Amino acid sequence: MVIWLVRITNLACGVGFVLTLGYLIWKARQRDEYIQTSLRMRSELIRQLWVKRQVDAERNRKVVAMTGPFALEILGVPVYASEAEVKQAYRKKVAECHPDHGGDADEFQALHQAYKKAMIHVRARNAKRK
Repeated sequence: MVIWLVRITNLACGVGFVLTLGYLIWKARQRDEYIQTSLRMRSELIRQLWVKRQVDAERNRKVVAMTGPFALEILGVPVYASEAEVKQAYRKKVAECHPDHGGDADEFQALHQAYKKAMIHVRARNAKRK
């Protein structure tokens, strides 16, 4: 087996050293593998962030689209309901659809968002009356 030698001389310092061609090829492959791994990881991270952004945008679209009167309708209370009535209706619905009691997690999240929007609507309405 023949080992090829490559002489690399540093002209600035006048120091010379000898490297095998196999070592240089191995080092180049290592660098290439590192670059490829970095690019794969970066593209996977970008893909994950894009998917998360799309999911967050969809969730925000649903919440923003929900208005106060619509939220009250989801809770099953009239538009002129008081804070106590809204809270009572929310607790009753939560007892039915909570994930710990066999309910659906998405339905529970929607109900919680509806409760938040309904309370904002009722408090704003009460503030206008005063």
